[in-house]
Amino acid sequence: MKWGCGMYRVLIVDDEPWVLKGIRSTFKWEELGFQVVAETTDSLEAYEIIIRDKPDVVMTDIRMPECSGIDLMKRCRERGIQSEFVIISGASDFHYAQESIRLGCFDYLLKPLQFEEADALLERLLRHLNRGGHQQELDLLESLQHADAAAIRQLLRSRGITAERYQAVYMSGREGEQLAEASEWFGGMEHIVIHADPNKRIVILGCTDSRYPLLAASYEQAAPQTKEGLHIGVSEVSASCDYIPKLIGEAHTAMHDSFVYPAGGTFLQSKEMPAAVRKTVQAVCTAIHQRSDEQVGALLGGLPELFRAERAGMKDVVFLWNQIVSTINHTYNGGSVHSNEELSFMDYGALVHKFSNLEELCSCLSHFIRTEAGAAAPEPDPFVNENFKELLEYVNDHFEQELHLRELSAKFFINYTYCCDLFQKTAKVTFTDYVTRLRLNKAGRLLKDSDMSISEICREAGYKDYHYFNKVFKKWYGVTPSHYRKSQTAPYYGEGRG
Repeated sequence: MKWGCGMYRVLIVDDEPWVLKGIRSTFKWEELGFQVVAETTDSLEAYEIIIRDKPDVVMTDIRMPECSGIDLMKRCRERGIQSEFVIISGASDFHYAQESIRLGCFDYLLKPLQFEEADALLERLLRHLNRGGHQQELDLLESLQHADAAAIRQLLRSRGITAERYQAVYMSGREGEQLAEASEWFGGMEHIVIHADPNKRIVILGCTDSRYPLLAASYEQAAPQTKEGLHIGVSEVSASCDYIPKLIGEAHTAMHDSFVYPAGGTFLQSKEMPAAVRKTVQAVCTAIHQRSDEQVGALLGGLPELFRAERAGMKDVVFLWNQIVSTINHTYNGGSVHSNEELSFMDYGALVHKFSNLEELCSCLSHFIRTEAGAAAPEPDPFVNENFKELLEYVNDHFEQELHLRELSAKFFINYTYCCDLFQKTAKVTFTDYVTRLRLNKAGRLLKDSDMSISEICREAGYKDYHYFNKVFKKWYGVTPSHYRKSQTAPYYGEGRG
């Protein structure tokens, strides 16, 4: 299916009516995300259709009266038309093939077409168009996040947003049709839709006041199959273009309230932590100081239900994690995180990447506390070094998967705390940085050497969310993945900072 929504539009041109019918019946158009919107035996009429409608794909014969397929393509390129051309001809003349390639023809096929050949062509064409469309989306997103205010304002106006106040919406769903239906709720509003990931949409709104009440009402009125697993994060409203990156970040954080509310919903980023939640977090920290493991377990076990009852969000989860991690490290490790790198401060992106939901996070914290309370200095083991080598080999072979050092240390029979130390001494980095280096070096190589889309590379390198991948990549390389790909030959970027 087309990147985003809808289908790619196709024009068929051949001076023989029976050939038009044959081409239409040979390809599995709709099944592969294409729609034949026009066909003609007149190449001059085809030119007018292309100029007027700008189809995504033009399939044309070469030898036609008045205007050949080569001349048709040449005239379109001179007018700046970027439609993909596919030549389907009975002429196997090398000169025609050479000229069509020079003009940027996607493929040159000889009649008669075989069904297998037709299917393979459409599949390759679909991948090519999707990658190009996705890159355009990412270029737009990068411009909104990094251009100056004047350039952003001009960009928004060119996309139909004339209002002087802005709001961002970030949507996540199970499938494209669900998100396409939710996108219809913005009808009548000035807006731009950006397809950040196959299952995520960013919407920039031009508005006079917050659209949150309307979106929340639309969500509540939607069919159950649309609402299930659909998470909509909404930012505050700002009158400044400079704040659009901040608005996108707010909406992204709010969308990740899915961490607390997996069923779905519409969420504004919380401004203040609910008093009952703050009081309970403080009670957990007090119980940790007093080394009351049972009380800690009971309080943590009840936190997910309390979060939902008090409408707490992802910002509050970040506060919960960092407060408790600080307390654990001060109570058991003298304030140092060296002995347990998993107990480090994290932002919401890292938490969502590490845990599936709030229940898992609370369970993990409870496990950490029980483990720290009973921890003892590890005894030297002559087999540990060999086991650690096997662990490293496993990480090197499986770094794209979800990996947790505590589970790995148990799998390879190494004391967890000692395993943290071995990473520092042997690899000269923490486990987290070691895995990040492997993932981002792979991402860098794929950006240089492959034609995969950045979204595909994100998943191939082991990341689930483009926004988080983009953030980690920029921190590592100093530039975004999109900019890195464009500057792939620049020696400055090297292999990252690791």
